[in-house]
Amino acid sequence: MIALVYPFLKLPRRFSFFDYQIPESFSVKAGDLVRITFRGRSSYGLVQGTKDVSGEKKLSSLDGIEIPSWCTSQDIERFETIAHSLVQSVPSLLHALESPFADALPVRIISASEARKSVSKSDAEEVGRLLGMIEETEKEPIALFADKETGATLAHVLRKKTKGQMLVLVARERDAELIAKTVSFGEKTAMLHGKTPPKERARIAKAWRTGNISTLIATKSGSLIPGKKIDCILVLDAGLDDHLNLRRNPRIDSREAVKLLASQHGAKLIFLDNLPRLEEIADSLPLPTPSTPSYPLILSLRDRLEYTGDPLITETLLEEVKKALQSQKKVLLFLNRKGVAKRLQCSACGHLPLCGTCGNTPTVRLDDLVCDRCGTEMWIPKNCPHCGKPKIGLKGIGGAKIEDILKSKFPETSIGRIEKGSSTNTGGDIVIATEYFFSSYLPLFAPQEYGLVVDLAADVGLHGSDFRASENTARKIHRLLNFGKRQHADVIIQTWLPDTLKPMFDLPRFIKDELAQREKYRLPPYATRIVLEKAKPDDLSKELQSLFTERHEIFEARLPITPSTPSYPFLTSLPDSIKIQHDGPYVNHDRTPQSK
Repeated sequence: MIALVYPFLKLPRRFSFFDYQIPESFSVKAGDLVRITFRGRSSYGLVQGTKDVSGEKKLSSLDGIEIPSWCTSQDIERFETIAHSLVQSVPSLLHALESPFADALPVRIISASEARKSVSKSDAEEVGRLLGMIEETEKEPIALFADKETGATLAHVLRKKTKGQMLVLVARERDAELIAKTVSFGEKTAMLHGKTPPKERARIAKAWRTGNISTLIATKSGSLIPGKKIDCILVLDAGLDDHLNLRRNPRIDSREAVKLLASQHGAKLIFLDNLPRLEEIADSLPLPTPSTPSYPLILSLRDRLEYTGDPLITETLLEEVKKALQSQKKVLLFLNRKGVAKRLQCSACGHLPLCGTCGNTPTVRLDDLVCDRCGTEMWIPKNCPHCGKPKIGLKGIGGAKIEDILKSKFPETSIGRIEKGSSTNTGGDIVIATEYFFSSYLPLFAPQEYGLVVDLAADVGLHGSDFRASENTARKIHRLLNFGKRQHADVIIQTWLPDTLKPMFDLPRFIKDELAQREKYRLPPYATRIVLEKAKPDDLSKELQSLFTERHEIFEARLPITPSTPSYPFLTSLPDSIKIQHDGPYVNHDRTPQSK
């Protein structure tokens, strides 16, 4: 008999399983973890299956069976589906799981050291409303609109209602730590993230696989490891890109991987965020009714009546800041510039050029503009298309400049900044904050100390090089609205593009329109988008050249979503130096990989 074995090694994308002779004394089946010799060195492998005869002339024998039934055949199919979609080898995917072996030491069980003693009336009502939606959908995935605090409370309640294992998938290591110390999940709870030591990771994986822990709070790797019997999966901050691994292969999107895991176990799958990804929303249509906070005050930065002579500082903003300070409340001024290019704008009339094809905000490149939604490329005009004056150019401002302006306006007030690597006076009465405030500074259930919350330029994210720019901008706006609601604070949204942002406050309308645009231009969730980085035209075969469009040092293809995508066999022949980013569902495929 022959065993088909996937080594736990980082191998090029073109590799599959390898044939090994099964000694007569061995009883081997799919899912067993075995010891092997691979190219002269000792290693471990996962048995994909068995067959009677091999086409290879010379075969090595299995060295031993390490862990019988390490995973199920359904787990293997899940690994193969993910690897196929990512255009990576299954061995590389298994290698990403790190060591499959654990010592005899017990898993570190955690308990919430700062668990809340009571739940506010508003949180209890909102969680009750969300539970009703979850129960109505039975086993279908559902996308829910709520902030992280509501999600934490919901997690506590779901644990009490769940008989089997429960996976709480979070976006960042800090989120795992916050949830672990704030939410009580009862006994047999463990936490797994990027900073978990390797030996402890192996113990947790074993305990999860054997059912010795009931609740797992985890980042991306939690979407891959086999479980015993998972009944509920809750994905918090489901819209954040932190769920996607872009640093190295395999470039896994844990939100797509966890859909396969939920399907395998028949588990209830819940995606929760201030605005979940449109992919998950489309899967759970009709749209669950979001609980919308009160409408904010929207200020146009192009309104001449608001002009003060200082960038992003309007007359109304100054008055509202004074009122908040007089009420002994702090002021939060949010200016998100993370990963966003400068905007192209006319300094005479304030006009920002939009895409002439679809109306989207284009991305500024070195010498031109490109729309990441429809792909239209445009020259940078010499004169403003709105007023005709030669005053169009790149604009931008940072937190340090805003701080200097405010110090001159409020000389007796304590002013600080909260941003990655250069935070100053974080307890100031006026705080200028970047994305770092929400991702790495703000605790769960923060004390109510702010009387005014302001997004100084809510549209800066629209100028980033991503077709999801509108979705991400809307998500950040609703996160700010929900934060203001918890703080009982007034909210101001300043923007250069009020007509573009106003539809985002009506989420059902915004989602409907955005999905229509995605479908029109063949973007997820209506197509699989594949991007090749560091590729050259000579690297692509004729078949791939007909599928991919070259645009600004990348090749992009928008392919129909089918159980078997014909282009994948051609992609596996590409050298591993080419980065392949898969943006779409991990679909089932023809499971006929070839042995080596």
